Amino acid sequence: MRPIPLNTETEQIARSLVWFEPPEAALADSVRLIAAYAMARATHEQMRTILHYVTDAEFRETLDRDYRAPLPSLLERETRPLCRGRHCPRAGLGDRTHRSQT
Repeated sequence: MRPIPLNTETEQIARSLVWFEPPEAALADSVRLIAAYAMARATHEQMRTILHYVTDAEFRETLDRDYRAPLPSLLERETRPLCRGRHCPRAGLGDRTHRSQT
């Protein structure tokens, strides 16, 4: 899918939806912008503007894709399973039971 062009209108939308990266980067990956951010957070007017730059076939392709943003690696892979169990030493709980298990 082609990137959404950068102009004053799309720059404002990209800044409001994907505030943590430059608008150029957000608009370059139009599938990610639409699937992960616009479908969840865009206003009706923002979505109309975005869809002005996307064909119906491209939008269908975005909806058909199994696109999921990667999970942030806040914890190392080896410690993630520990926190799903009864005890969570990474959260500073030590031997105590996590409040969700009580």
